[in-house]
Amino acid sequence: MIVKKSLPEDDNDEQIIIICFHPNNQIEDMKKQLNQMNNHVVFHTELESCISFIQSIKHEKSFLIIFDSYVCELVSHIDIFQQVHSIFIFYTKPEDFKYLFHEQLNIIGVYHRLDFFYSALEEQINLIAKQFFQWTFYDQTNFSKRDL
Repeated sequence: MIVKKSLPEDDNDEQIIIICFHPNNQIEDMKKQLNQMNNHVVFHTELESCISFIQSIKHEKSFLIIFDSYVCELVSHIDIFQQVHSIFIFYTKPEDFKYLFHEQLNIIGVYHRLDFFYSALEEQINLIAKQFFQWTFYDQTNFSKRDL
């Protein structure tokens, strides 16, 4: 028999954090959708507070969402992206991002449609969440447990 169980919250050192940087903070629909996808969503309206928060991340897996108007501001601080697991960029003008990709940036995608963006983000969250599960075999004949 195979039993799937998740690790207790206390034992789970890694969490998923979604960080969204948008200075105008006019993204109410997106806030609702992101909060439904993950419990830990942080919104920043100031560049310095966003950078400080990213630098404070130690063990958590973080996903950074940037909007097109502010990509250059954040990318200029390339040293902070070691703490960022995945970067998602939402744009309005696709031609602006043809040459944005950089080997040190873990850009998952550049999105124009919200449905594609949400789908890609949810896929990444699910991939990370799968890593948090522990699988245990239970052998009824010799009552031993083995972790995969």
